[in-house]
Amino acid sequence: MTISRRKFITHAGAATLAAQLSSNAFALAAKRTGLKEYYANDFKIGAAVGSAILHGDKELESLLIRDFNSITPENCLKWESVHPANDTWNWADADTYVDIGTRNHMYVVGHCLAWHSQVPGSVFKNASGDYVSAEELKKKMTDHITTLVGRYKGKIQAWDVVNEALGDEAGNPMRKSNYFNILGENFIDHAFHVAHETDPAAHLMYNDYGTE
Repeated sequence: MTISRRKFITHAGAATLAAQLSSNAFALAAKRTGLKEYYANDFKIGAAVGSAILHGDKELESLLIRDFNSITPENCLKWESVHPANDTWNWADADTYVDIGTRNHMYVVGHCLAWHSQVPGSVFKNASGDYVSAEELKKKMTDHITTLVGRYKGKIQAWDVVNEALGDEAGNPMRKSNYFNILGENFIDHAFHVAHETDPAAHLMYNDYGTE
């Protein structure tokens, strides 16, 4: 069956109009209900929460609350931010982050418990500048993880336990981090076991990039 040029143009125009109307309807629905509601039956909509929201940017916080139902912190739960010295804990930003998620019934992710970056040098070296023993590092990791995960037990639903343990070289060998150099691959196993023992209900994850 052939179709005239006029009918073809008419049908094409109708299809374009239908697509535009559909797109407009999506935009209006998303604007009216928020992305998290629009996709409520499909998946969660996540966002990284930075210092602006934690320090009082109400416009950004309103956007976060309207459109997102899962949050991950940019920095406030990383070792150097929350635990900058062996005997020092900074809870203000971390508590604010968790409070935002809890008050708004969000899926709260903790990031991260063991990462080669943004961790004080004192975790790996003693006062003399020598690397600590394997047992000493395991003890520090245990204290850090049990304190952090324990404080937010039942409030943080998931943790990035180990972050970026693989290297960037071809074949993705283990990254030669201080964790690896002192404990070998066992630092991964240790971190996951301590996190699970502290909060058995939390979903525990390994996070990385470029593994494809």
